[in-house]
Amino acid sequence: MGTILSRTYRLLVERPKELQTVSQVIGWWEIRRAPYNLLVGLAGLINILIIIVALLLSNPDGDLGDPFLAMMGIPLYGIMANVCYTAGWIVELLDRKENPSAATRNAINNLKRGFLFSILLTLLLPWALLLLFVMLGLIVRLFSG
Repeated sequence: MGTILSRTYRLLVERPKELQTVSQVIGWWEIRRAPYNLLVGLAGLINILIIIVALLLSNPDGDLGDPFLAMMGIPLYGIMANVCYTAGWIVELLDRKENPSAATRNAINNLKRGFLFSILLTLLLPWALLLLFVMLGLIVRLFSG
């Protein structure tokens, strides 16, 4: 299993040769978009399942409330994640003009950081919001009576 993961990781972040053209740079990023979406989506799915279980445990009657906001938030989150991903190759193209000798190294590092940030944000954001709501609820209780 470790070999498969390390081979997959290398395929995602390594560049076998120096990219020469704009289309090669964009192509290098775009061929990695599907695995990016898959990993971020998987992290989101894990969160959705955990949140549904938590809601069901906290509401024994099974009422999960109105799912409209969540249903609107999921595609919006995916769109914004892809906008940020697209910024990766835009930054690389700009970097190639300003600092061509470091552009490849910077691009690979940006891809790694972007993957990690996106997955961590996806996994942690709902928990941060939950903590915020709990804290707000406690504050309301303290001041209301």
